[in-house]
Amino acid sequence: MVSIFCTLISSGSMIVDVQFNSVNPNVIVQLNSVSPPNTNRVYAGEYLNNITFPVESSAGAYFGTITNPVQMFCIDLGAGIGTYSATLVNLSSAPVQSEYSNGESGYPMGEIRADWLGVLANSYWNIGYLTDSNRYAALQVAIWEIVFEGENANEIPSTWDVSNGDFMITDAADVITESNRILNNTTLLVGSNNISNMTQMNLGALSSGYYQDMLVRTTIEVPEPSGILLIVFSLGMFGLVCKKTRNRCG
Repeated sequence: MVSIFCTLISSGSMIVDVQFNSVNPNVIVQLNSVSPPNTNRVYAGEYLNNITFPVESSAGAYFGTITNPVQMFCIDLGAGIGTYSATLVNLSSAPVQSEYSNGESGYPMGEIRADWLGVLANSYWNIGYLTDSNRYAALQVAIWEIVFEGENANEIPSTWDVSNGDFMITDAADVITESNRILNNTTLLVGSNNISNMTQMNLGALSSGYYQDMLVRTTIEVPEPSGILLIVFSLGMFGLVCKKTRNRCG
C-alpha cells in the first residue's frame, strides 16, 4: 500500500466532489457571532457526507474515482451546502474567503490555530469522548471557537469562553459548559510548550469559495495496481455542521 495523502495535500491538487447526506447526532444552537457576523440557529454535531475523489499511486498511475461516506466538522460560518467540488488543502490555509464572509478572523486561520485544532482533535476526536449529542455539539462549537475567536491569526485567548467574544453561542447551556471545559483542557495540554504543525498530521480541509469549508481527518491509501482498489478515510472524521435548512450552512 502507498499513502497518497501527503502528496495531495502538499500539491493542493486533489479535487473532490462533496454531497451533503445527513447530520446526526446534533444539537441546535443559537449563534451570536460578531466576526464573522452570524445570528442563525445552526446544527452543531457530526455530518456524514459522500465524498468522490480521484485515486492514483505514488508512481502517478490513475485508478479512477471512488465514493466514500465521510464524517466531518464545519470550519466555515457563512457558506452554502449541497453538492459541489472542493479542494483538499493544508488545514492552515482554510477557510477560504467566501462571498458571505467579511474577511475578518479565520480567513484563513493560519498555522497557530490549525495547530490548536490538531491538539483538540487528538484529545477529543475519538469514540471514548463522543458518547452523546451534547459532546458532538461541544466539539463542533470548540472548533468554531478556535477558528474564529480573536482579532488576528496569532491571537489565542488565555481563557476560552464560547458564550462571549467574537464568536459565541447564547443557548444550549450544557453544550457551552462542555465546550469551554474541553477548550480550556486543551490550553493545559498545550501549556508552555511550543506546538508545531506536526499536531496537524492527517488533518486537512476541503475548501471551496462559495460552499462550506470542512475539517477532515484523513488517511488515504491504495494498494499497488495488482491489488483491489481501496481507499480508506480514517474512521471518525471531522464533518461540517450547518444550519437547520439544507441549502445554507452557518
